[in-house]
Amino acid sequence: MGLFNFTKKNKDVAGMYDIPGQPDTSVNNLKLLVEKFKGLVSDKKIRFPSDLGTEHPYDYTTIDQLMLKYGVVPAIVDKHIDFIMASGINIASEDKRSKQIIEDWMRDVDFNTAVRPWIRAALAKGPGYLELGTNEKGIITELKTLKSDYMFKDRDEFGYLNGINQYLKPLKTFDRVQSQKDIERFKTNEIAVLDINRHEDMAYGIGIIYPLMWIINDLVGSRREMHTFMRRKSNSPYIFRGGSVEKWQFPSQGKMDAMKQKLEWLNNKHEWVIPALWDVKTLDFGNLGDKFSFIIENDMEILCMGAQIPAFLMGKASIAEGIAKEQMKAWMFKIQSLREEIEKVIEQQIFKPVLLANGLETHVEIIWGLPTEEEKNEKIKLINDTIKNPFLNTVLKNKLEDEMALLYGIPEDDLLEMEEEREKEEEEELLPVVPEERKKDPSKNPPPNDREHVHDHKIEESVKESRHYTIKEWLGFNYSEYSDEVLSVIQNDPFKLLKGITKEDFKAGLLSSKEIEQVRISLSEAIDNNNTIRELENLLEKRIDFKDRLVMKNGHIVTKNGKPVLALSKIYRANMIARTETVRVSNEGAKEHYKKNDITKVRWIAAMSERTCPICSEFNGRIYPINNTPAIPAHPDCRCTIAPVVE
Repeated sequence: MGLFNFTKKNKDVAGMYDIPGQPDTSVNNLKLLVEKFKGLVSDKKIRFPSDLGTEHPYDYTTIDQLMLKYGVVPAIVDKHIDFIMASGINIASEDKRSKQIIEDWMRDVDFNTAVRPWIRAALAKGPGYLELGTNEKGIITELKTLKSDYMFKDRDEFGYLNGINQYLKPLKTFDRVQSQKDIERFKTNEIAVLDINRHEDMAYGIGIIYPLMWIINDLVGSRREMHTFMRRKSNSPYIFRGGSVEKWQFPSQGKMDAMKQKLEWLNNKHEWVIPALWDVKTLDFGNLGDKFSFIIENDMEILCMGAQIPAFLMGKASIAEGIAKEQMKAWMFKIQSLREEIEKVIEQQIFKPVLLANGLETHVEIIWGLPTEEEKNEKIKLINDTIKNPFLNTVLKNKLEDEMALLYGIPEDDLLEMEEEREKEEEEELLPVVPEERKKDPSKNPPPNDREHVHDHKIEESVKESRHYTIKEWLGFNYSEYSDEVLSVIQNDPFKLLKGITKEDFKAGLLSSKEIEQVRISLSEAIDNNNTIRELENLLEKRIDFKDRLVMKNGHIVTKNGKPVLALSKIYRANMIARTETVRVSNEGAKEHYKKNDITKVRWIAAMSERTCPICSEFNGRIYPINNTPAIPAHPDCRCTIAPVVE
C-alpha cells in the first residue's frame, strides 16, 4: 500500500521529450553569437492557455506533501544544501574592483541567505526560480524565490528560452479572456533559473526527489502497514471460549451476547472475574517488529543509495572508518558536481548583470566555502614535504610558503608586514643571552663590545629557510643514538635563560614555570618525532602566549628615551626558541651519551662558511675536556656541535 499514486499523470516523464536538442539559455543575444541550432525539441505545451509555456513534467504538489509530512525527504534535501553551502559562497577575481563590487553587493542583499531557498527548490522539484528585483539604474537590489508550481517556461521549437510566465490559479479555471491579465510575464533577465537533474532536452529539471518516488512510496507504505498492523494486532486479541464439551454445558445465547457486549467496551480499567464456563486465552502473533524491520531497513538503505548520501550521514548505519571515508569522498564528488551547476547560473545570470550595471565587463568566480581541517592538514603536509626538497626552485618555494601561510589563516598583508618587521628586528636585535658558563671564563668570550653578539641574519640562513628543516637537518647530525639522553636533558634542565623569577623578569618576556613545562613538552614531542622547526614553532605558539622580549641589565628592563628596549618581537620568540633550544639540548644529550661511553674529550665543530661568526670560528676545531666545554649554543641561532675525541 503506497502513499501516492504519482504515476497517473505521466507514466513516462522522459517519454514526453523524444528529440534530443539544446537546453534553454537565458542569454538574450545567444542567437547573434552562434549559428542557430537545427535540432528541434518536442515540448508538451499547456493547452489552455497555449502561450503559458511548457507543461511541468510531474505534479509538484506531490513533493510539497512529502516535504511537509515526511521528515526523511526534507532531511535529504537539507543535507545537500548544508554541504553545498558549507561556509558560504566566496568570490575570486583578477580584477580587485570587480571582486569588491560583488562582495559589497552580496552583503547588501544577504546573498548567502537569499539563495538557500532557491537552491532548495531546485533540489526538491527540479527548477528553482529567483526573481531579480532591480532599481531605476538597473542594479539588482532584491532577490526573491518564486514557487516552482506556478512558473512555466516558454521555449521556441529549438529550445531557446523566450520568457518565463507565472500563473497562480489552477489551470482548470483558466478563462481565455479574463485570466490573461492574471499571467505575469517575466523576461529572461528578470529571473535566474536553476535546473537540477535535467535530462536531455527536457524544459525542466526533475530534482533529486522525484527519481526516488518509487522507493519513498514503498518505504512510506511499509511503515504505514506496520503501524496499522501493530495497532490492530500487537495487543494480543482475546479468545473467549464458552462451555464444556466433557460436561456438556454451554452458555445460553443471552449470556454469549452479554459477554460480546462487554468485550466491545473493553479497556485498561476493566477487571475480570471469569466464570468456570468461560476459558480465556490470547492470540500470540510473535515479534511483529522483526517481520517488518528487514523490509524497512532495506527500503531505507535503497533510499540512501538512490539519493547518493552516505547512510551514516542520515544516522542509519555504523560502518568501518575506511569505508566511511570512501563514501564521504564519493559524496563530496557529487556535491562538487552540483556546485559547478549552481555556480554557472550564479556567475552568468546574477553576477554578470551586477558587474555590467557598474560598467564592468569582467569575470568573477565562485569559491565554495573554506577547506575542511582535514583538507588543510593534507595540503599543508604536501607543501611541507615539497619544500624540504633541497633542489626546489627558490621562487616556487616562496610561493609554497605563502600558500601555507594562507592555509594557517595569515593574510597576505600581514605576511608582508611581518617580513618587514622581522628584517628590521634582525638588523637591530639585542639579545642578552650569553650563557652563564662562558661568563666564568673570560678567555672563552669574544672581545667586549657595546652589545651582545648575535649572528648577522642577513648572512646567516634566513628564518624562512630554517623553518622547513627537520630537527636533524637543522642540527646537522643524527641524534637518534642518544635520543633517550636528549629527552632526559629536556625533562631535567632548568632552562635558566628562558625562565623568569621576578615580576620584572615576566614583564621582560621571560617564561613562567607552567610555560617552561610547555617548552619541555613541545621539545620532547618534536625531537621524538623529528618534526620540522616550523612544526615545533607551531607547537610552542599554540601552547604559550609569548610576550615581547625586552633587554635587561642587572635585573631591570633597559629603557631608551623612556621606552623599554626591544630585544625580540613576540612574533619571533617561538622560532628563536625552537632553533636555539634544539641545538642546546641535543648537544647536552650528546655530552651525556659520550660520558656513559667513557669519552673524556670533545671537539668543537662549527658550521664553517662565509656566514660563520667570529666566536664560532675561534672555537672551531678546539678540543676541550668534556666537563669543561664552552656552552653550546654560543649565541642565539648557533648551530655548532661537539664530537667525541677518541684517543
